[in-house]
Amino acid sequence: MARAKSSAAPLTKLYLLGGFRLERDGKILRLPRRKVEALLAYLALFPHEHTREKLAALFWGDSTDADARTSLRVALTNLRTALGENLLLADRETIELNPEFPLWVDALEFERAARAESSVENYNGELLPNFYDEWVLEKREALRELYLETLLSLAQRHRAAGNYAEAIGSARRVLETELSNESAHQQLMFCYAQSGDRSAALKQYAECKKILAQELGVEPSPETEQLYQRIKSSPISSPTLTTELTNLPLPLTSFIGREKVLESLQALLATTRLLTLTGPGGCGKTRLAIELARREMNRYLDGVWWLDLAPLSDAASVVDILMRTLGVQAASRQDALDCIVNSLRHKRLLLVMDNCEHVLDACAQIAEMILAQGPQTQIIATSREALNISGEIGWLVPPLSAPRLDAANLASLENIAAFESVRLFLERARATRPDFALTRENALALVEICVKLDGIPLALELAAARVRGLSVQDIAAHLDDRFRLLAGGSRTALPRQQTLRALIDWSYNLLNETERMVLRRVSVLVGTWTLDVAQGICFEGDGQDEIELWQELPHLVDKSLLNLQETGPRTAYRMLDTIQHYARERLREKNEEAKTFDAHLAYFHDLARNAHPKFFAAEQMRVWQELNAVTENLRAALDWALVRATRDPARVQRGIELADALCPFWIMNSEFVEGLRWMNLAAHLARNTFPLLYAQALFDTGVLYFHFVDRQAAYPVLEESAREFRTLGDTWNTARAELYLAFGEFERGKRAAAEQMWANSLQELNARGDMPSVARLRGWQARAARYAGEYARAQELNAQSVELFGQLGDEFMRAYQLNMWGTAAYLDGDFEMAKRCLEESIAFTERNQFRKVYGAALFRLGLVAWSERDVARAENFWKESLRILHRLSALHDVGEDLASLALVAEQKQKWREAALLWGAAESAGIASKYHDRVREPNAYASGQANVRARLGAPEYEALWREGKALPPEEAIQSALAI
Repeated sequence: MARAKSSAAPLTKLYLLGGFRLERDGKILRLPRRKVEALLAYLALFPHEHTREKLAALFWGDSTDADARTSLRVALTNLRTALGENLLLADRETIELNPEFPLWVDALEFERAARAESSVENYNGELLPNFYDEWVLEKREALRELYLETLLSLAQRHRAAGNYAEAIGSARRVLETELSNESAHQQLMFCYAQSGDRSAALKQYAECKKILAQELGVEPSPETEQLYQRIKSSPISSPTLTTELTNLPLPLTSFIGREKVLESLQALLATTRLLTLTGPGGCGKTRLAIELARREMNRYLDGVWWLDLAPLSDAASVVDILMRTLGVQAASRQDALDCIVNSLRHKRLLLVMDNCEHVLDACAQIAEMILAQGPQTQIIATSREALNISGEIGWLVPPLSAPRLDAANLASLENIAAFESVRLFLERARATRPDFALTRENALALVEICVKLDGIPLALELAAARVRGLSVQDIAAHLDDRFRLLAGGSRTALPRQQTLRALIDWSYNLLNETERMVLRRVSVLVGTWTLDVAQGICFEGDGQDEIELWQELPHLVDKSLLNLQETGPRTAYRMLDTIQHYARERLREKNEEAKTFDAHLAYFHDLARNAHPKFFAAEQMRVWQELNAVTENLRAALDWALVRATRDPARVQRGIELADALCPFWIMNSEFVEGLRWMNLAAHLARNTFPLLYAQALFDTGVLYFHFVDRQAAYPVLEESAREFRTLGDTWNTARAELYLAFGEFERGKRAAAEQMWANSLQELNARGDMPSVARLRGWQARAARYAGEYARAQELNAQSVELFGQLGDEFMRAYQLNMWGTAAYLDGDFEMAKRCLEESIAFTERNQFRKVYGAALFRLGLVAWSERDVARAENFWKESLRILHRLSALHDVGEDLASLALVAEQKQKWREAALLWGAAESAGIASKYHDRVREPNAYASGQANVRARLGAPEYEALWREGKALPPEEAIQSALAI
């Protein structure tokens, strides 16, 4: 719809609170019917597009569709006639109020300024009394609740500042609307007592008790009862009455989880006089401080006093609010702090100073003076950073616990619901939508929300509020745009706590310019990273090396914008996901994104390229560990070069070179799926631009497929790679490709051709001094000999390969080849040699978490145990192998374990389970009948025949088909349960 420009028309005022009234220039405007009034109110309160169909059904749903649409057209004409043609934007399908039409609406004004004290004056009564449409009732209740929340918030603010008369006024207005509001009764009891009117406080309790019984049939809460008992036991007109109470805020929501955290904090409070709770905005510092102080209240004879420093605009105001809260009088501002210190000198008292970060110096000075002169006074402070004074214990508030996104944590809804972040989300969501529940359908999305929002309570509460209009799946899907999604929090909260963006804006604006620049630039780093990495990226070619990053990063840690990760001898840092999203937005705003991501790519490109040759030498384990520590950043660099920045050939080239350098790393980590994804993308991007890189990417892709035991996919790619290398005249890389292709010739029955190809390759590789490839070639020759049944020769060739890899220092490939040697020895009947080779392979691969080689060695040890008639030991090996290999999506290897465990089931006379597992093994891709690994292949055939005979052919076939259709997870669980 085109936006109609309104002329300088006079302002129209629409009053909906307390009754419908329409005014312009002081004159009342009349609309012909209540339905027309209701339609205008609806369009004003929900200022966005609405379909004609929805509006017709909403207001004239008891009419036929044709009559309803006619009534809608007439009502719209009435509105235009009364208010002007520019009032509406409409087309054949949709209608909305023109946002440029000069219309003031009292209910919207109240909503916009709900936190301000003046906003309650706009609330002149319930929304549209005498209107009973469902949407009116819902909106009426929402505005009423907002009005009460605002009044209670104002009462709390006045109370915390010692302005008891104003607090009493706000609380009484709550009771005028909702007589049974217990929070308002509590506020009045406290404020009357604080003002010296003990009788009024006790009378308020009696009134509260009576009203709760009459209207709700309940007793006062324990908090109200405790407050009553303290007031009742205080001497009449006692000058110390005020010190026996507290002005702690009365939270409007329940406290979720963190029981162990509170226990730790209570223990710390017993050992220190200044405990500062630090952490990023929204992590729950304030709520935790309230709960901690409430639990410790009985330890302080002279009270627990709350200082809300968030609204303060300057440091001088800290002294003012402290004076009002403690009831201290001073002749002048110069004497004020001394008077405060003197008043606390002999008191056993707890001060809670909330939100210190923007007046940090003043808070530190005041806290130091109070603690020095008042030996029985203790302080709890909350701040984005510690006060940094002597004797302080700074305690970083942890995020709420959240499940990991893995199968174990998602196994049951009960497991998921036990985590603190999930509990908070569920409770806050139910406050918005009472029927909301955790289900199998929304569990994964809910966990994703909790993880991506870092367990930050405020972010979770903002997300939970969205369930009113969005599914959990929709919320999770839009978290990349979280700063727009998570807006519109409680209108009675501080402005910076109403949206996720405002929350972090507050912290960012407290930084100096250097700190802001560092935060922006390190936001391109993901996972954990070290000072050296940050230095290489932040100031690469920027002429800013004079900035001491080793000083700036700890500043960001102190201000809760970076997390410190103690993971070994080097200090590591990590940024919360939400703060990282924010900092990257700032990076884009400063036009620094491309430069910083390019520096990130260059750093990790060089790191991986330098590591690549060392993967085949004595430094293998060091570079493997080095790259493992930065895996997430390697992915991010690839994503920038090969996905996000593909219009720049230089970036693409670096990305392809990076992917090529990581190929041995992916093989060692059994990350075949990830490696293939990147290498296929690299080959696609290199195809018409970088001929040599294209050939190399094809070669890497083929090698990954080969190790993934998908040789049908590997050979065509390797053949194309060899053709490309030949075209380029690259004889060395052609020989490397043919090393693998020769094995394909052997598998097709062309052994002579294969041996000739290996011989040709060997000549070229020796001439080049490429001993890693020579060692691999011997390994493939050994496997071919094993396939041919020449087990003694296979052992000899494997021994040569193992020795060569040992000389090079390539321990990973040595362990891999020991696996092959063990298999050949087993097939040759030399069980002792087989066990020695396999156990040596296992000792290395288990220690270094090389899962595929480790899992395969366990499988082969199971075969040895089976041949030695040790069924129980074979079963243990195969089950452990299955647990490891199924996580790698290595279907062929998983299938071998399933088929072998079917043999175990047959031995245990579990006929049905055996039939199911043989079907599942077939589904997993077992077609080779174990010709290259199993010494007694007839065991499988005879086992199947026995099970078929026991069950009968029809039942066996039915169970076999059922097993073949089983999802992999179920098949694996069945195998592990035999």
